[in-house]
Amino acid sequence: MLNQLNELFQSANLDGKSLEFLNNAIKAQALQGFDYLKFKQSIKALQDMSMSEEMAIRSAFSTASTMGITKQKILENIQHYQGVLNKEKSEFDSALQKQTNTRINQKQNETSYLQEKIKAHQAQILELEKQIKEFQFKIDNADKEIEEARQKILDTKERFEETYTHYMDVLRSDIEIFNKYL
Repeated sequence: MLNQLNELFQSANLDGKSLEFLNNAIKAQALQGFDYLKFKQSIKALQDMSMSEEMAIRSAFSTASTMGITKQKILENIQHYQGVLNKEKSEFDSALQKQTNTRINQKQNETSYLQEKIKAHQAQILELEKQIKEFQFKIDNADKEIEEARQKILDTKERFEETYTHYMDVLRSDIEIFNKYL
């Protein structure tokens, strides 16, 4: 039946997967008895015998009308199959939207998120590089600061020692003087 549908709809150059999908939907929802599809098959069979399109349609309809088929019934059948195809298209569009969300939108969102993370990390790197420069400056100046601090401490010690020695000398001198005169 699938090959017959391909022939009926002259779909030889269309996407095979899409054809199979739509043909299966039509097959699953095929109407019972003599319907539009069987009418179309009759027309095709007559055309295959070199009958013109108009004559094939009139001849097939003439035979179908003996079975109670009317033009209105055929048009209603066509509407039925249009509905089947529209339902399949709607389901396909929904699945396509889901795939778009999954495969494209989520990837775009992930990409945007990662770009923001990169910017944040780059800002952190810049901040760390700034701190490294500050620390390196402190390290580079540390020897000078250490030497200045050492010199200041030595100067303080020297002044203290000088003052201490002076006091001790005064005290020893006073002891000698007091021992001598007292």
